[in-house]
Amino acid sequence: MKKTTRQLFCFLLAVTLLLGGCIQIQEASDVTSPKVEEISPDVSAEASTERPTETTAEKTTEKTPETTVAPSTEAPTEKPTEPPTEAPTEKPTEPPTEAPTEKPTEPPTEPPTEAPTEPPVTPPENEEKIKIYIDQGHNPHTVNAGAEGNGLREQDITYKVGILLAELLRADGRFEVCLSRPTAETMLGTTQTESLAARANGANAWGADYFISIHANAHTTSTAHGIEAFSYSKESQAYLLGEKIVDALVHETGLENRGMKTRTDLYVLRNTVMPAVLVELGFITNPTEAAMMNDRPELFAKGIYDGIVAHLSGASSDKSE
Repeated sequence: MKKTTRQLFCFLLAVTLLLGGCIQIQEASDVTSPKVEEISPDVSAEASTERPTETTAEKTTEKTPETTVAPSTEAPTEKPTEPPTEAPTEKPTEPPTEAPTEKPTEPPTEPPTEAPTEPPVTPPENEEKIKIYIDQGHNPHTVNAGAEGNGLREQDITYKVGILLAELLRADGRFEVCLSRPTAETMLGTTQTESLAARANGANAWGADYFISIHANAHTTSTAHGIEAFSYSKESQAYLLGEKIVDALVHETGLENRGMKTRTDLYVLRNTVMPAVLVELGFITNPTEAAMMNDRPELFAKGIYDGIVAHLSGASSDKSE
């Protein structure tokens, strides 16, 4: 409403000024007119100061009725409204950028580890190693050759098992090993007696702590089977050692346990000065046992090794008690 009134006032003022200009022009043309001389400038100024709108209107009505300008029929032009000034939009504040969190480093995946094998037991430097003499029964051919069965020879089987047993004992670190036949072609003696004596005498001269003679059994029937071992006497460390060896061999191979026995007629048991055990691994005349001894000699080597270790562990605990 105030805006409209102000615009109307400005319009009337403009009309008044316009009419005032016309009147002044008319008065200039009538300089001699007495009416103009009578008009006091002070009064006019006072009148125009106090009531400018009414005085101008009255003058216009009195002096120049014929020049009255009819009000314009056009609607007063409104001052163009400026578009509302939008409040400055604040720049959207970006959320604080979090420092990129490092992905926790996973510990390196270790590759699957195989079942730990027992490390070799190394005796103290000042402790002497246990000396094991391994006798691989029989010679490779002719004198004191071994039994045969199912296309196999006893001396070949005993040689392979003896070599594998020596590797296990040496890897343990507590043992020192001597083989009666370090090679497959090693010949001992020129007669059977000389061959057997060479084995017993070799162990005695070397100062062995234990003597292990490896053999394969044989029988006239192919159904005979199982594992057994012999010592010279029952009341001896050799007998106890033989029991541990037979038990470990049966556990490792699954063959039948024929037990621990004594024999006084076996040369190597009678003529050795240390605990001596003669082991019969199985029957070479039995097809199943012959195949196992030939194809899996490591099973028999592991059985003998486990028996020796078990016996020594028992002997150590007995001494400590």
